[in-house]
Amino acid sequence: MTANANRMPVGPPVELVLFVASSAGGAAAIDHVRRAFERFPVDTFALEIVDVVDDPERVLRERILVTPTLVAQPSGRRVVGDLGDPHTLEFFLRALSL
Repeated sequence: MTANANRMPVGPPVELVLFVASSAGGAAAIDHVRRAFERFPVDTFALEIVDVVDDPERVLRERILVTPTLVAQPSGRRVVGDLGDPHTLEFFLRALSL
């Protein structure tokens, strides 16, 4: 448990959707996002994971061209590609949680 895990959220969670392919890269993206969440108060974000193979209609509707893609709902802001850079991911999440 991290130091931030005990802090109370400041408002409703930011809803995020992570589009992944069912592969090792998809599993790594999920891990990177979950680790990035540890730097924020508990329940700052709500994460839905969508496997692009299982839900191709949603992929088309959301205009997902590359996996992994992390999309903030309802704004549509997104991070596309390798989510392994913790600085980029944290910058994106901080901007959403303001």
